[in-house]
Amino acid sequence: MSKPSRLLLKLQAMSFPYALDPNSLDVTQFHKMVLWLEDTQIRLWSESERAALKVLEPFDQWWPQFAKYCGELGYKKPLPPPCVDAGVIKQDQNFRLVVDWLVGKAIRFFYSDEDGVETYSAGHKKYINSGKPPIVEQLQQQQQQQKPKPAPVEKKKDVPFRVDNPEAISSEVTQLCTALQLTPTGDVCP
Repeated sequence: MSKPSRLLLKLQAMSFPYALDPNSLDVTQFHKMVLWLEDTQIRLWSESERAALKVLEPFDQWWPQFAKYCGELGYKKPLPPPCVDAGVIKQDQNFRLVVDWLVGKAIRFFYSDEDGVETYSAGHKKYINSGKPPIVEQLQQQQQQQKPKPAPVEKKKDVPFRVDNPEAISSEVTQLCTALQLTPTGDVCP
């Protein structure tokens, strides 16, 4: 299974309702995405101003309206129209930049809404208070639950060391010292 693109993940985070193939984005899909972002997330233009964005045909006349919209939204780079082949937009670097920028702007507006702020703030507070991301806490809890706990060790009573025959021990230590070619000391071997 292939990994979803960043564009799809960002759109899914805002509950984007339409199917979208970021690898072969056609004019209609792109148009729907722009309108949905403006109507539901960004809301820069009034309803009457959005009318210019809603009329798609022909694409080469719609693009200047889109470029004007992006300019008013704060996009600073030049925005030449992309090449369109049989209704599919040939994605060059400029097009990818503006799409990524527009979706990023929409996410910013999404999280500045009251509901988005609450969702974001709750997660952020939990992160700040814990000092680590919530996923790290979850993983640590899972690891602790999976670790087998060692069996308790029985504590034995201390048994006092008692020497019944000190001379026998002394002779054994002396023999051991001789075998190991060690010089016996006076504290163990008299």
